[in-house]
Amino acid sequence: MSAIPGTEAIGGLDATALAARDALMASLSAASRTSGAASSGSAGSPDAATQRVNFLNLLITQMRNQNPLEPIDNNQMAEQLAQISQLEQMQLLNGSLKDALAAAQAAYAASLIGKTVTFVPEGESAEQAGAVTGVGVAGGQVSLLVGARSVPLANVVTIRGPAADAGAA
Repeated sequence: MSAIPGTEAIGGLDATALAARDALMASLSAASRTSGAASSGSAGSPDAATQRVNFLNLLITQMRNQNPLEPIDNNQMAEQLAQISQLEQMQLLNGSLKDALAAAQAAYAASLIGKTVTFVPEGESAEQAGAVTGVGVAGGQVSLLVGARSVPLANVVTIRGPAADAGAA
């Protein structure tokens, strides 16, 4: 017999737990559709939508296979849902911070145009110098165009004021 008149436990779940399960199922279906569309173009690490689907699948499996005499506590389920929500928010924040860092690095690199930099080319040990004539961003990495060379920003050793104009005497 259920604690609330007019409601009956089904498979060890009261009406509140059943409503929560139905909401999870609906959320899982929506997340699956979103995940399928989002992950169809990438084969890399699982994204937030895929991780959410995996978590919800695990939670639903846990609910289906629980002991009917000891059903999952609603507070515990709410805590688990809050944890996945926090994880998603942290992943979104991490992505935003990466974007902000890339923008700041690109802006800094642009401020070096016209200045002379000393750098160590990839795979070499001797320093070289030259005037920065442009900036490039590829694969999230910012590079300076020094002469005909693309120099990663991390390889810059020193920066001097504006490059001396070869035409001025």
